[in-house]
Amino acid sequence: RVYAEDPLRGFLPAIGKLSRYVLPDTETGKDTIVRVDTGVEEGSEISIFYDPMIAKLITYGPDRNAAIAAMRKALDSYIIRGVVCNINFVRDVMDNEKFLAGDVTTNFIAENYPSPPGFTGHKLTESEGRELCAIASILHMQHAQQAKILLPPEGSHVAGKQTVGRAALVGVMSPNNVMGDAELVVEISGAGMEEPLTIPLSVAAMRPKLGDVISTSFEVRMDGAPSLKMHAALPSVAGLYEVSYKQLNEDADAAPLGAVLA
Repeated sequence: RVYAEDPLRGFLPAIGKLSRYVLPDTETGKDTIVRVDTGVEEGSEISIFYDPMIAKLITYGPDRNAAIAAMRKALDSYIIRGVVCNINFVRDVMDNEKFLAGDVTTNFIAENYPSPPGFTGHKLTESEGRELCAIASILHMQHAQQAKILLPPEGSHVAGKQTVGRAALVGVMSPNNVMGDAELVVEISGAGMEEPLTIPLSVAAMRPKLGDVISTSFEVRMDGAPSLKMHAALPSVAGLYEVSYKQLNEDADAAPLGAVLA
């Protein structure tokens, strides 16, 4: 159940206006189903006069693990802005070892998130922290490229191709198809972190695909971790980037990381 409540403050009810409200994808897959029962929309008010429940989010799969995986993806792409909600808490539950084992009772919250302090936010693992830093670096590169986009006059040509109303990215590529590279220091901070996570890294943006005006493929290198080949699809209408990655020495298909709000 998705509620307008603050899990960081003992699940106190929250009120406000839904300034942004985008549901997760509910298209039925081959083996999984995602369903959202909701009675609100973008612009709706969550007031003190009614129950603060925003929606019921239901996932179905051929087994428990598949249903949980579908729930993780749905929660990661559920956008609620303007009102504090409990998505951060229920998403953390999806990774709780006892929940995954089916060891759930009516005392689940009290036993797994004893108060004080109660739920204090998701605790990033080392690999999750590195993934977030890598994602931040490639989105930074995309935004930097977007800042250099110029709109040529109607009917002009760039690299021998007519642009006619389309943006053209102007840049000089190296022989190895690298559009640009940067040495960055990425810092992540937030609830559940005792101190900010700071990771230096290098990122290279590869040549855009035919038809794209900014890069979607990148190589990210961090000390003490495998180098990553990453792909960030251009943002959807909802503003979500679908990001995937694989280690540079792997031949397997890239494994999806989930939906990332930029």
